[in-house]
Amino acid sequence: MTVAPPQRLTHPAPPGRLVETRPLRNPDAASPAFMSRRAWWLVLMNVLIPGSAQALAGNRRLGRFGLGATLVSWLLVIAALATALLSRGLFITLMSNWFVLTLLQVLLIGYLLLWIVLTFDTLRLVRLVKLPPLKRLAVPVVALLLLGLIGSGTAYAASAIGAGRGALSLVFGNSGPSLPPSDGYYNVLLLGADSGKNRDHTLFDSISVVSLNAETGR
Repeated sequence: MTVAPPQRLTHPAPPGRLVETRPLRNPDAASPAFMSRRAWWLVLMNVLIPGSAQALAGNRRLGRFGLGATLVSWLLVIAALATALLSRGLFITLMSNWFVLTLLQVLLIGYLLLWIVLTFDTLRLVRLVKLPPLKRLAVPVVALLLLGLIGSGTAYAASAIGAGRGALSLVFGNSGPSLPPSDGYYNVLLLGADSGKNRDHTLFDSISVVSLNAETGR
């Protein structure tokens, strides 16, 4: 009588932590060509949709924060354009309000700082040491050039908003009491002054009278 050897029972492995196989988050670092393509994709995503590079390949919490800030920025731009097209009077009122201008300036500076953080974090995610020698220089140079170009534009916009707010405060902050329009118009005298350190007087070399329609603003 022969007894068959006991068979080894195989059981499925217990469910454990899933291993992510997405190439952007867990790339094949042994392939320089793939790492180069991945690097350019991350840089492009950081420019087009700030926060998306982190959401797909890095810190998801930072990515969600960046994506949220980007979405809010887009919504504000769309709302501003819609208001300018549909209700010009309301748009002018908002854009001449001290609090609104201050809030816009703070948001622009805050978003610029966030984008700087996201750009340097994207360069960390790129893994420059895994790129071919030429790409190790090209990728950060392109990323920093884009940061400089777009960042300088954002900084200029924030500075222009601050200058506009200061001009409004200077011109209208110490003005006299409000007067009713004359025959439906406000008549404003504008004097352009010119002075210097070595002169004891001011020259008004530009004198203009502006008539503003009280209802349309023209």
